[in-house]
Amino acid sequence: MNDAKHPGASFNPTRKVSIEDIENYWRESSEKSIDSQGLKPTARDPFLQELIEQTFLRYLNKNTSLLDIGCGEGSSSIKFANSCGRVIGLDYIDAYVSQARTKAEQSGMKNISFLMETS
Repeated sequence: MNDAKHPGASFNPTRKVSIEDIENYWRESSEKSIDSQGLKPTARDPFLQELIEQTFLRYLNKNTSLLDIGCGEGSSSIKFANSCGRVIGLDYIDAYVSQARTKAEQSGMKNISFLMETS
């Protein structure tokens, strides 16, 4: 791939990425409207998920309920369940729903459920 090397290409939340690395990535990415796979540069931002989760967590409390549409394998849903009263994770891929249920069971969370929904 000839695209700008993404500072989070092998994203590891414990790995420190410098502001300079992030700025360089976005500076190089801004020169392209799409990458070699037809995606906009922002489609691969590994920091966006963390930003979204942290933003949600600021507004959650034990009196809130959350519907996580497109919950995938449930990692964010489980993180949110630690801070709110009830979480329902919804996805249309049965393997993701199964993985999410397993993770929730392993985490011991009782205020979370996962549903598969199709159109």
